Amino acid sequence: MRILLDWIKDFIELPDDIERLAEKLTEAGLETTVKKIGADIPAEIIIGELLSVEKHPNADRLSVCMVDCGESEPRQIVCGAPNVAPGQKVPVALPGTVLGKNFKIKKAKVRGIHSDGMICAEDELAISDDHSGIMVLPEELSAGTPFSSYYKAQTVLELDLTPNRPDCFSHFGVVREIAALTGVSYHFPHVNLSNGKKAISELASVSIKDPEACPRYTARVIQNVTVAPSPSWLKQRLEAIGVRSINNIVDASNYILMETGHPLHVFDYDKLADHHIEVRFARENETFTTLDHKKRNLSSNVLLICDREKPVAMAGIMGGINSEVTDDTVNVLIESAYFSPAAIRKGSKEQQLSSEASRRFERGMDPNHNLIYSQDRLAEMIIQLAGGELADDCIDCYPQPIQPIKINFACSMFENIAGFPISQERLYQILEPLGFKISKMSGGDNYEITVPTFRPDIERPI
Repeated sequence: MRILLDWIKDFIELPDDIERLAEKLTEAGLETTVKKIGADIPAEIIIGELLSVEKHPNADRLSVCMVDCGESEPRQIVCGAPNVAPGQKVPVALPGTVLGKNFKIKKAKVRGIHSDGMICAEDELAISDDHSGIMVLPEELSAGTPFSSYYKAQTVLELDLTPNRPDCFSHFGVVREIAALTGVSYHFPHVNLSNGKKAISELASVSIKDPEACPRYTARVIQNVTVAPSPSWLKQRLEAIGVRSINNIVDASNYILMETGHPLHVFDYDKLADHHIEVRFARENETFTTLDHKKRNLSSNVLLICDREKPVAMAGIMGGINSEVTDDTVNVLIESAYFSPAAIRKGSKEQQLSSEASRRFERGMDPNHNLIYSQDRLAEMIIQLAGGELADDCIDCYPQPIQPIKINFACSMFENIAGFPISQERLYQILEPLGFKISKMSGGDNYEITVPTFRPDIERPI
């Protein structure tokens, strides 16, 4: 898990010694290292504009590109990326540039065609591990300008998390840990949503067929959005933590996932038959094509999100191509749900499919505050980035609300086990920043501690 320091600074003041902070987090059970992203990008990398893209005459998977690099004449560069297209702004390594330790870019012939440089993917610039295609930059950048004028080196915390800490699969979770370790207060963004004119009940409906597998499902609708590329600040934050930018709607969903930790999914509202959502298990021999374009044969172990006619997502794992957000999307439905860890593990294991969402759901997410907060935060962000009108309120199917665990805790018991005392003041200093609520019980040193529902790992005093 990558945590971006500049992102963390939105919520809490950090100490000057980040290496020592990483040591403290490690001592607290979150194995942490400090890493610089993009610190070694050569100064010679420049921004180019793809003027034309033609099929290579001697190779099916290669393209011959004419690239404006801000010089008197465009350069011809052979590229093997599947996402290359005219009009894109891209990072270009010119001949003489050294990437990594000793990979020097040279003029060359590639399958008989002259190539005068290289169009770079993110992994080639050591920005992320993504080698799925070239790095596509914002349209407003100018050809010939240094790549360093766009991309600034970022410091991240690399966390090797244990399975019992799903709350730390997010920037919010790490902020809480830092606050408890340093004593510095923090704040999370306040969400301000204006009431819409159309009632959500007139626009969509939800039914849950198995409340044990899906105890809670909520939905919001936003109409008249404009799908477009994301702004530079959003792209850069996602790139720094290894998430590829797609468009403003999908990027907003991924951003809130990485910020709050709660997985969300955005459907193209107009692709949902009867604008209805049904949560059910797959029928025997049912098939479904996921966003990775794989047609999957399903069993009754796989929990699905369906409309009136068909599956539209593997619940908590991956959406489908039949309901994905595209450039033509106008109206969207936002899903924020709580799925049982067992249900997600079964489906993920059967299909041998893991995702950022499934890794979180199968460890246990918050069915209460963070579920709603994350959905509202995403709705707010989509409206800021893509415009649109929010329907009034949300659909919230939650037949049996999950209550937080309450634990009786005695300071004397702590001292007997730990070998040193803990004061009431210290108890509050540690637990309150982590989201626990503490109530003093009458008599002695006993306390009732309410465990936040985003901490499924805490069930008893010791």
